[in-house]
Amino acid sequence: MKKNKLKLFVLAIWLGSTIFISCKEDELLIALDEIELSNSELLLAVAETQLVTVKVAPVDATGEVVTWTSSDPSIAVVQSNEVGLVTAIQGVALGIATITAKNADGSVMQSVDVEVIVKVESIALEEVPLADMSETTYTVLFTPENATKKTITWSSSDPSVATVDQDGKVTAVASGENGAPLQVVISATSEEGSKTASIEITISNDPPIIGILYCTASGTGGYNAETVTTSGADANINYVGAQPGGNYEYYEGEKIIMTIGLFA
Repeated sequence: MKKNKLKLFVLAIWLGSTIFISCKEDELLIALDEIELSNSELLLAVAETQLVTVKVAPVDATGEVVTWTSSDPSIAVVQSNEVGLVTAIQGVALGIATITAKNADGSVMQSVDVEVIVKVESIALEEVPLADMSETTYTVLFTPENATKKTITWSSSDPSVATVDQDGKVTAVASGENGAPLQVVISATSEEGSKTASIEITISNDPPIIGILYCTASGTGGYNAETVTTSGADANINYVGAQPGGNYEYYEGEKIIMTIGLFA
């Protein structure tokens, strides 16, 4: 009887040990399987720094840290790193480099294409007149002159009055009633940096031209007209009366010739 009791006691101890061991669990690791960057490309000036952030999925991934590398540290470098989620990228010299964020074994990664350039600080417009008075052209002056990217977008505040093409050529389309002057603003905007320069021009006359038309007088022979008038100018001639003695005499058949002149 005592012998049987001993066996039961040993069995109880063995079963208790088995139950205790089976309750222990291994720590679960959650792998990082996606990286998303706030930028896919950057334009930097030399010594300029911009921040790039990264989101990972799943958000509760454990055991992995995002690291950053540059394909060419002589062009662009990773300047700082905040717990693998925020990095500062700095331009070093003109050129192109790739900044890559990846997990520990390199199985998950994303990249930022970095171009280091001379950035546009400002632009200005310079007119290059054309022989046709209904057209003119503008060229863009860049500051600094050696800006890397010089693509320009042109626009007109009212294309029904004057249009501008992507080469900076302006064409008068229409003036006001009876050729009355109308104003329109022509603008140029740089693609890089979004710098803008604008100029206001006047469209007048019928058919329309760029600027305001005035008249000028010329002729030969003797003139002693009793009435002289002009129109279309800010200050017109409007004289009626005898010419002073000793002035040119009027000859039958002679004409005063009025020609169009431009004042812009």
